[in-house]
Amino acid sequence: MRKAKIILTAIFILGIISGAVAFKLRTAHTFYKLNQNNGQCNVPVQLFYTLTFTGGFLTQLDVSPTTDPCPVIRLTVSL
Repeated sequence: MRKAKIILTAIFILGIISGAVAFKLRTAHTFYKLNQNNGQCNVPVQLFYTLTFTGGFLTQLDVSPTTDPCPVIRLTVSL
């Protein structure tokens, strides 16, 4: 019985941590895309973080505004 309580407590704690991580990933974050007029990476875009290992397409975005061109990253579509 004691072993079962420990296992159930561990599952409960992992569930809470997983829920917190999933909520954080589904929160919109600001990225910056290329400004076609001046070539700088400073146009804000709201996107969600998504964990994936395959697929997607390449685009240019950055996590902070900069006067340089944006780096190339891989984006995926999440439904």
